[in-house]
Amino acid sequence: MNRNPVTLQKVLSSVSPYLSVAPGLDSVEAGRLAFSLRDVQSQDTVAFTLPAAGIGTSADGQSIVLPDWGAIDEIKAALSGDRLGDYAAAKSLGNGN
Repeated sequence: MNRNPVTLQKVLSSVSPYLSVAPGLDSVEAGRLAFSLRDVQSQDTVAFTLPAAGIGTSADGQSIVLPDWGAIDEIKAALSGDRLGDYAAAKSLGNGN
């Protein structure tokens, strides 16, 4: 993991326009969060996409992926309860699944 604060700032600056976050999560808080995760190794992480309910078409005719809000609520609950790892294992999520 790269621990260079300049690199971190560049990454945060480049991805921040594409993120929706909770109010109060500014670049300073994001930096604090990143620093608190500095000892987390990549083998200790799991990545997966949010569940989708299918595809559809937006009002302006674009193809879109429709979120599965029920499954996303389950993920929210697991995350809030510090059980996301258990949830991911139970659903066989990980490694980009």
